[in-house]
Amino acid sequence: MPVSGGDFTLYAKVRARANTGDVNLIQFIGAGNLRLNLYFNFNVVTPLSSAGTISLRYQNSGGTTYDVVCATGLDIVNTWQEVLLHYDQSMLTSSVYLRQPDGSWKFGGKVLGSAFSADLKLIINNSAASAGVWMEFDYLTLTAANIVAIWD
Repeated sequence: MPVSGGDFTLYAKVRARANTGDVNLIQFIGAGNLRLNLYFNFNVVTPLSSAGTISLRYQNSGGTTYDVVCATGLDIVNTWQEVLLHYDQSMLTSSVYLRQPDGSWKFGGKVLGSAFSADLKLIINNSAASAGVWMEFDYLTLTAANIVAIWD
C-alpha cells in the first residue's frame, strides 16, 4: 500500500495478544533506517511487554528513536481497539488517536520526526513469538489525508 510523499492516515481496528517478551506492531518502513512503529501490548519507554498498552515509536535515519506511550489499561485481547495514526508532512509529526465508547476520538500521543514517505510493509508478531501470540484486524485502511484542521 504505497503512500505518496505527503500526509497519510492509517485507520485500524485491532485485537492482539502478546506474552512477556513478545511484540505486536504495525510498521512503516521508509528509506534507510526510517521507521514508524505502532505497538500493541508494548511500552516503548520502558521498553517492556505491557498488556493493554499502545505505544508509538519514530526512528530517524541515524537510528535515534522518539517514543511515546499513547494508552494504558486497555483490554486489547478481548475488545476491539480503533486507532488512527496520522503522519503530518508539514509539521513532521506522527500522532495517535483512539476511538472512545461514545464514538469520539481522543488524542493519545505524538512524536516528532523528519520527512517520511513510506510504504506499509510489515504487520508483525515478533519473529520469535511464543505460542498463542496473535494479531487480528477488523480493518486496516491507509489513506492520503484530505482534510487538515489547524487551530491555535
